[in-house]
Amino acid sequence: MSFGQTLKEIRIANGDSLRGLAEKSGIFFTFIDKVEKGKSVPSETMIEGLFKVYPLYRRRLSIEYCKAKLPNSILKELNFDDITEDFLDNILGLVKTLDTSEQKNILNLIIEKIEYMSFKNGHYDEVKEMINEAKDKINEL
Repeated sequence: MSFGQTLKEIRIANGDSLRGLAEKSGIFFTFIDKVEKGKSVPSETMIEGLFKVYPLYRRRLSIEYCKAKLPNSILKELNFDDITEDFLDNILGLVKTLDTSEQKNILNLIIEKIEYMSFKNGHYDEVKEMINEAKDKINEL
């Protein structure tokens, strides 16, 4: 999927028209339209404006921005996985629709399962620090 296609999908999913997004982001609607149609590449100013309007999609937009700007040889080195990134963005978006106590509950369940599977598979020591950091961040919510 191209940056423009991704942007259009996100814009429509959030109920924004071209002019509505332009108003919110400070980007000319004609430029947004050209990017969505693949006639122009996104600018740094555009991506920053989109981050402000669509903070839940920051990672997804960043990846698509890199894909639009970087040569394929560099993208191969970075090993972007569209399915994983889209899936994680969707899960994150769903979690953020919940209240804080529900978010904590779900995130704790995920971390507990990861901790259990890591121990079971014999690589707990490798991920122990990340698990503890995740637990601390969940408690800070």
